[in-house]
Amino acid sequence: MRIPKLLVAAALLLASALPARAATCVPSSTDLCLLEGRFTARLSWDDGSGVKDAFVAAPRTDGSDSAAGLFFYYVEDASNWEILVKMIDGCRTNDRFWVLVAGSTGFGWTLEITDEATGVVRTFTHPLDGQASGLEDFEAFATCAAATP
Repeated sequence: MRIPKLLVAAALLLASALPARAATCVPSSTDLCLLEGRFTARLSWDDGSGVKDAFVAAPRTDGSDSAAGLFFYYVEDASNWEILVKMIDGCRTNDRFWVLVAGSTGFGWTLEITDEATGVVRTFTHPLDGQASGLEDFEAFATCAAATP
């Protein structure tokens, strides 16, 4: 399902009126906290020699309506990001939290995102195929009505 840009802008504007949530995600070298700690993102990757954890380069934005961050693979080259993860609070638009991912790698990867308020986990994967790609899921988490932990 494609969401028009105007609808995305409206969701960001409306979501800013929602009350802030308590953060439960604990940021680390492998855990990216999104939407003020409501969600934890963790990425693993595979270049054909085995699955490894990716590292969080840094959160780029983190607010109650939109948040994004970058993952990298090689600890010695943190400036070479591989995966961008963005979440948007679309609760006022379609009663869902949205996930958008941009990849700049053809390695296989698995992205696990946990809603810390509900324990709901979504897993997104990309095969080891040499092709860089991303994804969009405008119905990723149907957990808008959940109580804040």
